[in-house]
Amino acid sequence: MDGFVVDYALMWTILTVLAAALVAQAPLHDAQYPDADIAYGAKLYVEKCVTCHGPQGDAIGGVNLRSGKFRNAVIDRDLERFIRAGSPAGMPAFTLDNAEMAGIIAYLRNMNAFDSATVKAGDAARGRSYAAELVALAPDVILASASPAVLALQETTRTVPIVFAQVIDPVGAGFVESLARPGGNTTGFTQFEYGMSGKWLELLKEIAPRVTRVAVIRDPALASGAGQLGLSNLLRRHSEWS
Repeated sequence: MDGFVVDYALMWTILTVLAAALVAQAPLHDAQYPDADIAYGAKLYVEKCVTCHGPQGDAIGGVNLRSGKFRNAVIDRDLERFIRAGSPAGMPAFTLDNAEMAGIIAYLRNMNAFDSATVKAGDAARGRSYAAELVALAPDVILASASPAVLALQETTRTVPIVFAQVIDPVGAGFVESLARPGGNTTGFTQFEYGMSGKWLELLKEIAPRVTRVAVIRDPALASGAGQLGLSNLLRRHSEWS
């Protein structure tokens, strides 16, 4: 019986070329996105993404969302799966409805063409506007992340309970009366216990024992961080630091 020899190397080369050709022909994303979806996506980006990725989409090293291209998301369906599943590198999984997903994808695909001025981090007026919209819904409780959001909510309501997270110095910022007894309608979780400020200096001294002068850079316009800075100054006065 006559036989034949299969050249597996040649077959693999042919399959690789065909696969590359198919990928090259596949559109990076849908050709058109409704303006309403892009605008809605811009709002969602501020709410859900700007803290990590920044207003320009380039705050994370090696990731530039403004390019409109994503290594693991050739088509929109890939991008949707990535957003819903999250990433082991640190991106959380997001639960979005169909309209929200359509909006965020539309905006991500058009960040270069869309007016970046619509996305502003630290826009106090916009923050107060969002806070007013949220309070108008009469929620039982509001979860706020970071000091700007807490400030906007406190300026809007003193009755709806506010639970904060990722606030560095809630006492120094004036959000609560004290850590033991917050008072008012606001409580939550702080990122650092004040005593850690002293520990950081102690660890620095262990790592670099010859260092005697340390500079602390702080924006005096921000109330947050006052407690940590005060403890650092107290430790400095009772040690060899200057």
